[in-house]
Amino acid sequence: MKTKANKLFTAIAVISLALTTSCAKKGDTGPAGAQGPAGNANVISSTITVNGTNWSLSGSEWDYSYTTSSMTQNNVDKAAVMCYLSVGSGNWAALPFTVTDREFAFVYSLNSISFAVLSASGSTGISNPGTLVFKYVIIPPAMIKPNINLHNYNEVKQAYNLKD
Repeated sequence: MKTKANKLFTAIAVISLALTTSCAKKGDTGPAGAQGPAGNANVISSTITVNGTNWSLSGSEWDYSYTTSSMTQNNVDKAAVMCYLSVGSGNWAALPFTVTDREFAFVYSLNSISFAVLSASGSTGISNPGTLVFKYVIIPPAMIKPNINLHNYNEVKQAYNLKD
């Protein structure tokens, strides 16, 4: 009877040893996965087209408010938030931006980015700005790189690998 018990114990010990040594240890690294698409998942960039009919006149300025869940409280409090106006041919001017007598500006708050077009000289009676294209970029504080001119969209685009 002892030999049957010894054989059974030996078989269980051998199976247990085989199972514990053949399994990967916690923390082992598997093979590398496929390369994902280029870009930067932490930096948010989006383009907004504001049609002439979307502007509302408030006193002597034209306003448009864009609702976005990207403007979280953390982004409002800590992120670098930049807005740019399309000035044609793939060029972008950082806001605030003034041309002739028009000033283009923006403000942001929780869940919202608002754009304004007003007279730079303070005159009243400014006409509807028509269709304008804006771009906003939100850079979390941990992602802000030194020596990047945030007022130059092309530099920001290159530094953060943004796709238009």
